[in-house]
Amino acid sequence: MITDLQSGELPAELSTDVCIIGAGPAGISMALELTEGQLADGQRDVVLLESGGEDYDVRTQALYEGPNIGRDYYPLRHDRIRYFGGTSHHWGGWCVPLVPGDLDFRDWVPDSGWPISWAELERFYPRAQELCELDRPDYDPYAWLEPRFPLLPLNGELLEHYLYKWSPADQNRPPTHFGRVYRDRLAAAERLNVVLHANVTDFECNDAVDHVDTAVVRSLDGNELRVKAKVFVVAAGGLENPRLLLAANGQNPAGLGNDRDLVGRYFMEHLEGVLGHILIDDTDAARWLASYEKRIPEGERLDISAAIRPTFGFQEERQILNAGLVLRSQVDQNSGYVSAKRLALSLKGEGQSNYASDIANVLTDLDEVALWIHHRRAGTNYEFPVTKEPVKIWVNSEQAPNPDSRVMLTDERDELGMPRIALDWRVGAIEKKTLIDSAELLSGEVARLTGMRVELAEWLVDGSDIMPTSEIYGGHHHMGTTRMSDSPQTGVVDSDCRVFGLDNLYIAGSSVFPTGGYANPTLTLVALAVRLAGHIDTRLRADV
Repeated sequence: MITDLQSGELPAELSTDVCIIGAGPAGISMALELTEGQLADGQRDVVLLESGGEDYDVRTQALYEGPNIGRDYYPLRHDRIRYFGGTSHHWGGWCVPLVPGDLDFRDWVPDSGWPISWAELERFYPRAQELCELDRPDYDPYAWLEPRFPLLPLNGELLEHYLYKWSPADQNRPPTHFGRVYRDRLAAAERLNVVLHANVTDFECNDAVDHVDTAVVRSLDGNELRVKAKVFVVAAGGLENPRLLLAANGQNPAGLGNDRDLVGRYFMEHLEGVLGHILIDDTDAARWLASYEKRIPEGERLDISAAIRPTFGFQEERQILNAGLVLRSQVDQNSGYVSAKRLALSLKGEGQSNYASDIANVLTDLDEVALWIHHRRAGTNYEFPVTKEPVKIWVNSEQAPNPDSRVMLTDERDELGMPRIALDWRVGAIEKKTLIDSAELLSGEVARLTGMRVELAEWLVDGSDIMPTSEIYGGHHHMGTTRMSDSPQTGVVDSDCRVFGLDNLYIAGSSVFPTGGYANPTLTLVALAVRLAGHIDTRLRADV
């Protein structure tokens, strides 16, 4: 069922087996696993607490306000979404698993290495793909090939292809919005109570501060609730997870799980931006390279994108990080065709749009838009014409874990009395070296295989370690702030995502990632949430 703390109709106290804090992709995935019988009989009482309601609310969103004190970053108030469904309200939908080397210790990357094996993580990707609404569990780009658009025959010792998929399978609606897609199933679950407008403001522990007894919950209108549970899971996102642990400092001044000052440290992002352009002077070549971005085999209902990454052998040789390189045509990104379709879907409530740029593109391409509309009404296909525009080399690159890149509490408090956070995002020399070496490697291969010239961005080859924030920015992927480790000396949670020093407090989400790889984090964080749900179910059965 779904209830609302602001209604005033809830009792002063709830008791449950599992209390999950945060109804985003991780929290919702766990709630579904624990209550729908996927694990066994589904006989777990679960309370899922969500700070917001079912719609966006300015007052609730303002609870995210906080300063950036390091590298320029997005305003923290707007970088996340604080209502039912979480940040799946505005994610791009790109899904790709990590690769085995992403989990390995790399001696040139300090603090790298996951405490779980690739084989262990891989087991949970199939279920994560179902939850992200991916029809076909196949990430081999060669299995999706269209014969007329072959992939570049890259030097396999240096570069390799991989595949992104777009969630959901149905291209006529936006990517999987967990709050909307799963709302009815959550509401119908007999042993689940989703509580909206429920903000956790504190945790009460036993005297030894090694066991959480109660979550203290408040609504913005002043209603209060106490939730007692056998197990608590914090699944509020990579910035809010450390905030909740650090702010729970009434019994331990350092906060929960922070005896070694690691909570909030190692904040990581993916570095995104344009590294250069492939200069096209041939229409067929333009169409061929543009196909890297949108490969939709006939009969499939999925947007996919073939991309390129440096091999781990090359990474080790050059002492760099992992990086995904996507070839994006200017036409596909900026055409009136795409803008018109996106604008129309958004106006129908089915998509997202940058209205200003979309409208501008539509107005400058009215003849093509008219043709598109005509063919849409006639039920025939119309491809926006491929021109000889340059093809962009887009990067989605890993960041090295850095303890000085961190989230910390400030003296300022929000409307609930919770201390706000400040983000000190740090990016170093290894990140720029990764972009330089990856871009130069791909440029050399493109020139060798096609004869086309690549123009790299000026800032990339200026000889400095500086990356301008206007050119390289974050991907809205908040990772690492409650990192997983075999030891409390180097991490906040253990290999089961349990907070060191507390026997019943767990963390879900990308904040547990020790390293981020090149891949967008949603598919992996959902896989880890499914894994955690199984662990908690097994634990509760053993306690009976």
